Amino acid sequence: MGEETGAVEMATGEVRATDGGADPNASGGSNGSDEDGSTEGGSDEDGSDEGDASTGEPEAAPMILSLSVEPPSITVGGTVTVAALVTHPAGKQAIVGGTLESADGQTYGQFAYAEGGGFEVAVAWDTLAEVDAFTFAGEGSLVLTVSFFDASGAMTADTVDVGLYCDGGESRPAVCGDGTCVDLENHAEQCGQCGTSCEVQAAGTQFEAGGCGGGQCLPMWQDACIVQSDPWSTCTEYCAAQGLTCSATCGAEGARARFLSADHCEGFGVGAFSDLCDLAFDFNGGDDAYRCCCG
Repeated sequence: MGEETGAVEMATGEVRATDGGADPNASGGSNGSDEDGSTEGGSDEDGSDEGDASTGEPEAAPMILSLSVEPPSITVGGTVTVAALVTHPAGKQAIVGGTLESADGQTYGQFAYAEGGGFEVAVAWDTLAEVDAFTFAGEGSLVLTVSFFDASGAMTADTVDVGLYCDGGESRPAVCGDGTCVDLENHAEQCGQCGTSCEVQAAGTQFEAGGCGGGQCLPMWQDACIVQSDPWSTCTEYCAAQGLTCSATCGAEGARARFLSADHCEGFGVGAFSDLCDLAFDFNGGDDAYRCCCG
């Protein structure tokens, strides 16, 4: 039956090579193609080549080589200059802009070309305070974000610090959000710490009391005007009844103030001081009234 060698068998409906031929469905061959016709070692399925932009490699972006701050620290009325040396793989002309921003993305200013080939921006204390509303006691600092970008939107960023301080002779200097230096020792609105306020009583008169001293709110005249019908005979007794202590620190170092009448007492009118907490009240026939300094 030698004549059957090389014939194609069809009995089961499948095509099968015999000794004399190749399977028409077999892969391989001299071109190395797979079933869909793509070649090994060449392009991927969509025909793109490895190493181009579609591979996700980062585009060229500005590069910050150095940053400097001059002066390194500023105070009220001062200005800080931030200088940047920046380059770009496509040349410096590819850099289209740069910004100086706060930590939360608010802009302090825009960089401009500077002598020597770099970039710089100058920012005043008031601008920093307006944008950032910073708070510090003693000394503080701000973190400034420097960003540069090109026409394609590619960007690079870095940060620098600028120091903050007060230079007004304050014994306990602080800035409490408005850019103004205060002394925590004696500032009525920021006493001892930012946000602690102390009432000032009878401001501008000889009876002025309260306010801040030594970083604490000072004693004040009590609201009550003591008259003859009241049960207390001294300011020591009155203050103790309020859970307080009589203090000779109100007005011109007064422990008590004596007024010509209850009306004068209510309005801090005509009166006089005494620094004696234990001096007995004398109501002058019932007309006079007293205020006590308690703290």
